[in-house]
Amino acid sequence: MNIKAFLKWGTPFLSILILLYCSWIYFCPLIIMAKHGQLTLSSFFKSLVDSREYYIQMYILIKGVFCSAMLFIVGNYFYRQVDK
Repeated sequence: MNIKAFLKWGTPFLSILILLYCSWIYFCPLIIMAKHGQLTLSSFFKSLVDSREYYIQMYILIKGVFCSAMLFIVGNYFYRQVDK
């Protein structure tokens, strides 16, 4: 596998994997609470706004969004540079 193919297909794939994994870390406890009837719609929106008890999960979600976006942008930049 050459570098051009990795930059075209590998970096977007890794970017999506990072985003899905970090989203799963954030939303998985909320989904489990909803299945057991401990989470209502109002408490769900409160957990999005006031995230003191979900601080680590929120940090991981934001870091995942940033890292996946930067990986995608930098990979796209390097893919265009390889063409030149």
